[in-house]
Amino acid sequence: MTITVITVHQRDDEPGSLAVSVHADDGSVHEATPAEVAALARTLDAHATSPALPADDLVRVGRLTMAPAGYRAWVDGEELQLTAREFEVLEVLARQPGEVLTRADLLRRVWGAGPEPGRRTVDVFLMRVRAKLGPAAGQLVTVNRVGYRLDA
Repeated sequence: MTITVITVHQRDDEPGSLAVSVHADDGSVHEATPAEVAALARTLDAHATSPALPADDLVRVGRLTMAPAGYRAWVDGEELQLTAREFEVLEVLARQPGEVLTRADLLRRVWGAGPEPGRRTVDVFLMRVRAKLGPAAGQLVTVNRVGYRLDA
């Protein structure tokens, strides 16, 4: 767990002393508006929550970054809120970028053996994933009557 620390002190305080004593993430001394402080907090939070895994453990396709070991995914540094199954479907596509995978391929690789899910299961899951990808939704391409592909 990472905790972002920002200190705020009056102008007549000894510059940076409190910030250093609590190991703050930013000890800049300057006048700042509340909006600037909020922007700084967002920036520091983004750095704290971005993937801190070795590059080998990440899957990257275009704007999408995935950390399979932790079932976490980000688009442009913003974490996606995916269910486990949504993550698995997206991961299968991300591991073969630019390749078309049929619904049957995805069903076999994500759902495996067992009772066959409904005919439109893959379509429904990918519709949900596409909605959650936000600005990267265009990377998830439907190839009519064939399947799906994730482009960079």
